[in-house]
Amino acid sequence: MSPCRFSIIIPTYNRPGHLAECLTAIRRLDFPKDSVEIIVVDDGSRVPVREGMGKQEERQHTQWIRIPNSGPAAARNRGARASHGEYLVFIDDDCIPSTDWLENIAHSAALYPDCLIGGRTRNRLVHNPYSTASQIIVDAAYRFYNPNPLSARFLASNNMIVRADLFAQAGGFDEGFRIASEDREFCDRWLHQGRRIVFCEEIVIFHGHTLTLGSFCKQHYNYGRGAFQYHALRQKRGSGSIREDMKFHAQLAPLLGAPLRELHRTTAARVLLLLVLWQIMNVFGCLHQGWASAFSPGKTTADNRLGP
Repeated sequence: MSPCRFSIIIPTYNRPGHLAECLTAIRRLDFPKDSVEIIVVDDGSRVPVREGMGKQEERQHTQWIRIPNSGPAAARNRGARASHGEYLVFIDDDCIPSTDWLENIAHSAALYPDCLIGGRTRNRLVHNPYSTASQIIVDAAYRFYNPNPLSARFLASNNMIVRADLFAQAGGFDEGFRIASEDREFCDRWLHQGRRIVFCEEIVIFHGHTLTLGSFCKQHYNYGRGAFQYHALRQKRGSGSIREDMKFHAQLAPLLGAPLRELHRTTAARVLLLLVLWQIMNVFGCLHQGWASAFSPGKTTADNRLGP
């Protein structure tokens, strides 16, 4: 048996249906089975997700771990600690990998063994305007932060690959980020430590996060809360300031214009309104987190990283 090379870590919370789809898609990949292990970390779901899985979910070196609800950063760290692979591969439970996902991961890992590697996300729910708007936002962020794929600045944690030993050396995800922005913080810390990030657009997953108006607002409100936390910590360690990221907002018109023009006129108008709502909810979330932090000034996320 060849040694395990890739540990696929899937944090999950109250989404057994999505998780089953994700696991089925991973198991159908044409890739040497003995070189892959799957680690599912149940982040305190109301009903343990393993109870709803059939016998087929017990195969292919799968570990099932259940922890008290602690957020996706803690769940990913817990999966990393339990892993045996040379590389950690992070994917979310509502994502489906492309058929050549692991093959392209292996190719990129061979080319960039010391780098943090990330791939591209595509929207599975093209008829859902909220999911479409969220995908447009992600694509805009990638275009802004990663104009040079070999010198990228940001990767989402739902499609991220890193050598296990380097992940531990970097400190893992900061578990103080319980809601959002743990990936932004990890990328920023990785770069601050003198390491490199590479964006490989051929590493593709399909995101199927079903959103409604309420969940869209909540998601981007939480992103605003996470953004405040991220910028506060970033400023404290001297790795950058919020002024640099304001350039992203200053360039929103050209970044969002092209994808909006590709949509049907009615859909584009609806999505445009959602993009305005995105900005509003981000601001409210940021203000809320700032207000909360003002009443707990000693609170920091600096000591919530993965231990050795």
